[in-house]
Amino acid sequence: MITRKLWLALRYPPVKDPQYVRILTQTRNPPPLIVVLISVLLGPLWLVILILANVQYGLLWIAEINTAIVREWDHRTYDLLCLCPDGVFGVHWATAAATVNRNGVFTRLTHPMFLLIRVVLAILLAIAVLNSSPGLNASQGLALLPLHLTIAGVLALMQYQSPVLAVLIAMAPPVFASSRLVVAQAMSGAVYLTLEIGGLLAMILTVTLLNTVAIGPVHTLQTGIGLALIALAFYALLREAIIARLWHLASKALDVQVDGRKWLNWRDHNPHRPRQRTVQLSHNDP
Repeated sequence: MITRKLWLALRYPPVKDPQYVRILTQTRNPPPLIVVLISVLLGPLWLVILILANVQYGLLWIAEINTAIVREWDHRTYDLLCLCPDGVFGVHWATAAATVNRNGVFTRLTHPMFLLIRVVLAILLAIAVLNSSPGLNASQGLALLPLHLTIAGVLALMQYQSPVLAVLIAMAPPVFASSRLVVAQAMSGAVYLTLEIGGLLAMILTVTLLNTVAIGPVHTLQTGIGLALIALAFYALLREAIIARLWHLASKALDVQVDGRKWLNWRDHNPHRPRQRTVQLSHNDP
């Protein structure tokens, strides 16, 4: 699966690459004051923002990757960087990998404990919404197990696939947008949100159709769990197909050569990978 290879390539980036080090050590612009004020005023929504942290960081990463690449273009250093052995794709991938790994954000965001916290908060929020809605209640016990399973699965898939989706979307547009940074960021952000929301809506529509056409009004716990598993499988495969297509388009647009695929060899950059033992033969050995 291409998502796993790309995710691991982001998790274990080329830390010795000059462009990676260059982007990683650049100072990051602080968020505008208006953004901080809006975050404070929208205090009641902090729980939703935390639960959907992957989507939020995806948008931030897209903006930062676009900014970094367009900055190179405006400073007349882009063409020079692309003359390096790794070519255009190497420049874009190193820039994207450095952006998502700055200050260890990617490692913390994809940590299993962070996923567990978000799943628990999402389930508690769903229970609160059910209890506050007329005609609905969260006191049905095991009957809500399919809903909780679906929530956990969607958040797990988002944690795994959303960063890859954001990086692939952010890598190509700045080349063609030149110095029109706002245009590049708006286009990339709109495509990203469309794919994120569209995937969820497609999953909900699939489950609704299955529930209406194939199952009918009779519901059991086993049926609900089956529907949840089908929904998660459809959601995962749909996003995998989208990521594979984006990878193909990015590879073609950025002219990935055969040696350019070395960026997917994440094992070469994994610090925990056991080193191969070398055996030196003496002159007396056969």
